[in-house]
Amino acid sequence: MNSLKKNAAIRFLLELLFMTMIYAMLDNIGGIKKYALILFFCAVFMLIGFRKKWSADVLFCVSLPVFTYVMLGCFSALISTSTQITTVKVILYVLVPLIFAFAMYVFYGEQMSHIADVNFFASVLAYAIFDAPYFAKIFQWESIYAFVFGIFVIYYAYQKRWILCGIAACFVYFAEKRIAILAVAVTLVLMGILWFFEKNKKLAGVLWGTVIFAIYTYIYLIHSGIMEAVCWGANINTNGRVEMYGKMASEAEFSLGYLGRGIGIVEQLLEYYNVSTYVNLHNDLLKFYIELGFMGMFFYLLSYGVMFFLINNRFGKSQMSYFFAISAYTVMLFATDNTSIYMIYLIPMYVTMFTVLASEGTKKEQICLKS
Repeated sequence: MNSLKKNAAIRFLLELLFMTMIYAMLDNIGGIKKYALILFFCAVFMLIGFRKKWSADVLFCVSLPVFTYVMLGCFSALISTSTQITTVKVILYVLVPLIFAFAMYVFYGEQMSHIADVNFFASVLAYAIFDAPYFAKIFQWESIYAFVFGIFVIYYAYQKRWILCGIAACFVYFAEKRIAILAVAVTLVLMGILWFFEKNKKLAGVLWGTVIFAIYTYIYLIHSGIMEAVCWGANINTNGRVEMYGKMASEAEFSLGYLGRGIGIVEQLLEYYNVSTYVNLHNDLLKFYIELGFMGMFFYLLSYGVMFFLINNRFGKSQMSYFFAISAYTVMLFATDNTSIYMIYLIPMYVTMFTVLASEGTKKEQICLKS
């Protein structure tokens, strides 16, 4: 028994060291090299775990929105003849984290809950050791790790593991991202409403419809110049973001007939404007709108609703409630940042999504195989 515990402890420490180094690498190394290295680890996990059982339903549900985005974005790029090297790069940015999380799902299967915990502790260590300038600064250091910690607040609240939920919430506060704190608070309220009404799928649909309406209202406020005027009038410091939002919004019409300019066009426009402060737009919702168009973005957002419906029917309303919560949280972050291309955010998000479905999905797959 002592030998088993010792082996489990050694395994946990090795996994923790591995994931900590992954987070540190993703946060501190630029360029394409880190994507190549992540794909190498994907291949290793796949090769070791290829004989294990995994559910195609799980993969389909988790990947539905991202594949919808890629297909719609590629279609818009083709019809607008704006396909370019940045199209390939953005597709790589959004797909590699999903593939990596799926590879871990193939390898760990029903033990995904274990690797999700490893991801949380690894993100804390990477933040404390490699992100903050010195250890004591972790209690007041602005970092994109705040977004990651927010994932785990929601995940542990869903699992009702309140001690870990509280620890994650503390680190959201320490990492000092206002949007992360606000998004976590709003998401917990929405999750609480769903729980109060027994995770009703119709209510989830209504709430997601409200989210979609709010997103289009947000895009309109940017496009019309109202948001910039309000920010100036209220003396809100956006570090120049609303001015850049307005400039980028002028590249797209706010109308049903606007078909989008394809994946990668926003990166090309930012390079054209040559604004060194804005390597990225810091607004994924506006980015999606420019890329996908009015209806394209609507179908992309609708794919989340389809995902909720499928998960409710195939896995259960509890799992559906988590996917609703993490999707709402992510969309709120999209409003002011580039979360859609942060591997440091997307990997743990997908890991928790695979975790929530893993046990139930594997069980159903085994039943199908036996029958």
